[in-house]
Amino acid sequence: MTAKEFWIEFKKLFREGSKELAIARANWKNSKNFTKNFVKEYFPVVMSNGNEYETGFEYYRIDIIASSKNVDEAEQIEKAIGLDKKKFSPYLWDLKIALEHENDKKEWLDEVIKLSHINCPLRVVIGYATEDSRELRLRFASEMLQKKIGKHTPKGQEFMLILGKSGISSSEVNEDTYKAYIYEDGEFKEL
Repeated sequence: MTAKEFWIEFKKLFREGSKELAIARANWKNSKNFTKNFVKEYFPVVMSNGNEYETGFEYYRIDIIASSKNVDEAEQIEKAIGLDKKKFSPYLWDLKIALEHENDKKEWLDEVIKLSHINCPLRVVIGYATEDSRELRLRFASEMLQKKIGKHTPKGQEFMLILGKSGISSSEVNEDTYKAYIYEDGEFKEL
């Protein structure tokens, strides 16, 4: 799943008339309930990429991960070397997406730094900022990420930051509440 594909599916959660938007509005001011619904239920559905990937929680202490299992390949190797799977479980999985969600508008940079240490095709941080502070925070996050990974993500990888508006009323929550940014050339550029 690419950052663009993730973003398209993410935005559907906040589309007018969706049940997810109704739940987002009902829980916008209650971060515990918002997290329970979105991090535990809706974001994993987006990350599963149509059931292509399995999702899990708090693996590596990351809120949600998505991975693919290469069971057939593991079983072929197992068979080729004569290993008895009753005595040893064959695991061969690949981390595809790592996602962190931070409700506190002052704390999401820590999630960016955490995911800078993770090696996978798509890293996503969802955070919040007031509109008047967004550009400055993006610039600061870019400069901090440069210190960790340089100006470019490794080939075949994307680092996406999704920022929601903080300080808005629940009735204002909609598809335009969030903006997505991709880390390129040492800065977060709007997707």
